[in-house]
Amino acid sequence: MSQGGNMRGLSQYIAELRACTTDQAAERCVEKEMAHIKFKFSSGAKLDGYQRKKYVAKIVFSYLYGFPVDVGHSETIRLMNSTKYSEKQIGYLAMTILMPSQPNLLDLILPPIQKDLADRNETNTCLALHVLSTLQICAIAEALVEDVLKLLVSPTSSSWVQKKAALVLVHFHRLDPQVVTIGEWTDILASLLQSRHLGVAQSVANLLLAVCQRDTAAYRACYVPIIDKLDDLVLTEDYKEIYLYHAVPVPWLQVTLLRLLQTFAVPRNSSLILKLNTILDKILRIATTTSFSDMQHRNAYHAIQLEATRLALHLDTRSPVSIRAVTQLGNWLTASETNARYLALEVMAQLALKLPTLAPIQAHRSRILAALRDDDISVRRRALEVVYTLCDQLNVNEVVAYLLNYLPHTEPSLRSSIAMQVASLANRYTRTSSKYIDTMLALLRIPGVSSHESLRNQLINDVAQEECLHQYAALQALNLLTKESCNDALLQFAAYTLGEWGHTITSLPNAGASQQLRALQESARGSMPATRVMIMSTYLKWINLYPALRQPILAELQKYRSSVHLEVQQRACEYVALVQLNDPSVLESVCEIMPRTQVSTNPLPRIATNSANLQHNPSSQWVSYEAVPSSHPSLLHEDLLDMRDLDTKAPISRSSSPSLVHGEDWNSISLLRDDLQNEKQESESLLDISVPIVVRNSPNSVGSGSESESDFAEDKLNQHLSTAPSNRHHLRHYQIQSTRKQRIPSDSTESGSGEAIDHTKDLELRPSSAIAPLPISNPNGRLLPPITSSPLNWLGPEAGSSQAVTASKNLVNPIENKIDGPDSVLPPGSETLPNNTVGHASDSISSQEFRDSAKRITLHQDRFCRIVLSIDSWKLLFINLDHQAGQISVAKFEQCQGLQINFANVIAPHRFTPKQEMQVDLVVKCDACFTESPTLHIGIVWNDDKRLDLLLPLPITILHFLHPVAMQVGDFFQRWKALAGAQHEVKRVFARSKTVCAADTISTANLQVLQDVDRNRENVVGAGVFHSETTGPVACLVRYEVNHDVNLARCTVRTTDGTVSQTLADLLEARLCPENVAV
Repeated sequence: MSQGGNMRGLSQYIAELRACTTDQAAERCVEKEMAHIKFKFSSGAKLDGYQRKKYVAKIVFSYLYGFPVDVGHSETIRLMNSTKYSEKQIGYLAMTILMPSQPNLLDLILPPIQKDLADRNETNTCLALHVLSTLQICAIAEALVEDVLKLLVSPTSSSWVQKKAALVLVHFHRLDPQVVTIGEWTDILASLLQSRHLGVAQSVANLLLAVCQRDTAAYRACYVPIIDKLDDLVLTEDYKEIYLYHAVPVPWLQVTLLRLLQTFAVPRNSSLILKLNTILDKILRIATTTSFSDMQHRNAYHAIQLEATRLALHLDTRSPVSIRAVTQLGNWLTASETNARYLALEVMAQLALKLPTLAPIQAHRSRILAALRDDDISVRRRALEVVYTLCDQLNVNEVVAYLLNYLPHTEPSLRSSIAMQVASLANRYTRTSSKYIDTMLALLRIPGVSSHESLRNQLINDVAQEECLHQYAALQALNLLTKESCNDALLQFAAYTLGEWGHTITSLPNAGASQQLRALQESARGSMPATRVMIMSTYLKWINLYPALRQPILAELQKYRSSVHLEVQQRACEYVALVQLNDPSVLESVCEIMPRTQVSTNPLPRIATNSANLQHNPSSQWVSYEAVPSSHPSLLHEDLLDMRDLDTKAPISRSSSPSLVHGEDWNSISLLRDDLQNEKQESESLLDISVPIVVRNSPNSVGSGSESESDFAEDKLNQHLSTAPSNRHHLRHYQIQSTRKQRIPSDSTESGSGEAIDHTKDLELRPSSAIAPLPISNPNGRLLPPITSSPLNWLGPEAGSSQAVTASKNLVNPIENKIDGPDSVLPPGSETLPNNTVGHASDSISSQEFRDSAKRITLHQDRFCRIVLSIDSWKLLFINLDHQAGQISVAKFEQCQGLQINFANVIAPHRFTPKQEMQVDLVVKCDACFTESPTLHIGIVWNDDKRLDLLLPLPITILHFLHPVAMQVGDFFQRWKALAGAQHEVKRVFARSKTVCAADTISTANLQVLQDVDRNRENVVGAGVFHSETTGPVACLVRYEVNHDVNLARCTVRTTDGTVSQTLADLLEARLCPENVAV
């Protein structure tokens, strides 16, 4: 194209095309020219090199102008094979531009490229290398990597060829790290680092920097040559003047070599350490004694100084060189250049994680705090990170007070993240409980913080766990109502606190029940509907606590019965009706004090800490609990990231491999502090079903038998399963109760057996304790989402106990549960119901009970029997709950592809006496990945006249055959990149769920949650191995990402088996976002 000026026809065509005033005119011009070119190529006329070059150039220009072309490919190959440079140049140019749109030409273009790579003409070889560096095709890299490597290590290759060959190998490594394996050429690479041609040394250093990210041991022989090259550049100044850039010798090479040394472990040879310290000392000394002539001079040396500082800290954080480096870094905080201040804060955030003591950085605390007022928002963000990291028990009061004063004046986009971080600092380091409460209330007072709800929930949970805080919290809540104007967040906290613990301060002056009621009534005016709902819940509790306030509170509730807000009106009507029942026992049971939530993870953000911080931290600290969900925006504004970038954006931790401690990797410092992670316990309506599901606050006795019968069965069941191995300690237990009256046909029917009863048609949720639920798979392969409920239902309208949840009729099986004849026999106390009617039956219950500790699933229970599946021990337990003997007439599994479940012994027919239990061992075999779940078919007969046929879907998925695997950060990156490609990877993008904790969900899916892998603290990375008979062990890697801006989440699954990737992605999507699963 450089000789396009000699092609008059090309210049004319370009001029005509640019002269077109409309798209139609340009299209006609291109079509005319393409028709002419096609005619020339297909006519058989002999074309010389000039004509062929001209026509191909026209095709390329037309393609670049935006018009599709489908001609000239064979002519391009001919130009590539030409012996003339000008023709070969146009051929390579056309191939580079047109190749991405024509991948089927791969076999045609490889021979001319291989020919030029082997050519003794250096110009042709360099031209081929240039082309290879622009193509993004892994197949070309795999085919030509050996040819390029030969050019690099060949002693006959010129410096220009070696330099370009090294850069092409770097390009190949970025396309596929598995392609480039140069460990056996380490000695030659080490000698190339010593080349007098510093361009070759720079290219080889870049290549080593790329491959050392995966494995440094294979390239250990290059360590000494790297130090020697730095010695030549810094100490002996052995270089040519042409390599000076604004009086700095090859700054790019120095920075690369310093980064490369950080990827290796610290050497034990004291002479090498001494030589390195001498080099670093001179670099730091020059930085303080040199007067920079211009901006380029300053920037070049600042880049070298920063990498020298990082290397000094990598070698020894206690050395004099490291201390001097930190001191010089503090001077950058007052530099006039914004970039210098930003970089200083960035490196200080790293130092806080590595230094044995924070004293060197604490000396610059005033400058760091002053950086919070910087004009540049990026500098302010970095300053905030350093402030969070420097906080400990000695300075927490000063830091928190400064941030509280700073918070109202910062950008609205930063307020929520700062508020969450301040709450986390107070939670972790505040010595007195009252100071922590005061800090949280101060945060709730600040306007414009969108995380008020999360802060309020966390404060309520922390107070609930410490009985000594109840009185102080209640007194502070009353003071809020009487002495200041409260926003909705404060008002909700006050309403909840006084409703739960207001009785602890009634004996104090001006804090009686009537004063609390009056203060709450006055503050409630003008509040939001959600706040009024919480206030009404407090009113109801006060009616139960203070009978003298019954009439004034009842009158207040009557006012809300005509509210224009539906939820407020509904809640008022329910509470008035509940009070007017005049049943103290019912009111007392409803208004019981909320039980303490189980110890769970802290929703507050975690902050990266230094060991020095932990030295001041006592062993007994605040333990955070969560009863309602919380979400907070990330401190760092992140979009959904591509996992391919993780090799250059990996977080830094003390346990990370040295390969992640250089350069821009420090941008990805994970701002993590607490070892706890956020567990979501609250749930919204997850199923879109047409039958109402009632959420109750406490489970009642199931079955219609006597109390002694039910207790007997429960005791026997618990006794039998008490020895099951436990591998989880976070439990959530839910029962799904059939709300339809079940019929039990008599033997007078023609078939002698009733229809199979599907127990998942109409369901009633009854939450019990708090454990992580598993998704259920039905026989049709559809995945049912887990069902959860909030332990704080009365906190707001969205979690109210009266809220109706709907579900579809064909939830699991299409089998209709009909009552269709006079001969049908119903259980005692039941009644005939229409097919679409919702009944409340206590005689027949189908429940799904998930307990991660024992993996126990109650498949069915009615008045006659209970059937329980223990997944850990693979046992099936039948318990006769009736007073009559029964007989199992049928017992078999309907198998699914990939999974085999059979009885270890034949059990049908088998008769078992009243109150007897029968245990059957199962033989479970996973042949391959399976997407559907098996179905258990049970037929039971009582007294020869009552028959019950059950089709019970077993909630068994491939998650039960996963095993967690722990990994180091470097190992994860290596395996993740090795599994790239459509055949291994499956991605799911869905709406981010507010009710699910991703870390806990992935952990309960038998995947090991890997810490400090992702720089975003809200992203979760997991690893595990799936075992089956045919496929053997299948490595499974998972990454969950969130994007708050668009409220989306992405789950990426990579495994060595494409079917496992697809199935695992479906299961995780159903668990991570149950709201979006269609059932």
